[in-house]
Amino acid sequence: MTEELLSVEDVSRRIGVHAQTVRGWIKDGDLRALRFGGRTGYKIEPGDLQAFLESRKGDTKKAAA
Repeated sequence: MTEELLSVEDVSRRIGVHAQTVRGWIKDGDLRALRFGGRTGYKIEPGDLQAFLESRKGDTKKAAA
């Protein structure tokens, strides 16, 4: 069974940051995401979100971004 893809809004709610912050991480290449056209926007695989969060542990400057 495959994991369901997360929207930018899903990620922002899960980790408690603004959706625009998540979009910035995607734009900067820090958070891997799949681009879908139209209103769908970006989708993030749960494993990619976990890897992103693991890479930022202990980095208070990045965590505040």
